Amino acid sequence: MEKVGHKLRNLRKERGYSLENVEDELRISPPTLSRIENDYKGTKWTTINQLCDFYNVPVSQLLPPVEKTLIIKEELLEELLRKIYEDKLEIFFEKIRKELIYEFSQIVIAILNKYLKI
Repeated sequence: MEKVGHKLRNLRKERGYSLENVEDELRISPPTLSRIENDYKGTKWTTINQLCDFYNVPVSQLLPPVEKTLIIKEELLEELLRKIYEDKLEIFFEKIRKELIYEFSQIVIAILNKYLKI
């Protein structure tokens, strides 16, 4: 299985860029780019994202299938948690609204009783 750095090197070469071309465009030095393309472990994902944007490919294209699946599952989990959070907030606000309506109605009844002697 081809590693991320090797895929980035292939993308650079396919597009006809030299290390110096990338340096000029992205301000990533040739030695740094060389380390990235040789799968140096200290590479930041922000730099990989920057290179993917430059080569006009999604980051997911660089990842093995298992990592793609994990990213998709993580996105689905985040969406599910956000929905649960929103639903709980909605339930919470509905409960408060009902309590406020009840309190308001009690105040109105008390005022009517006081002034209209009902």
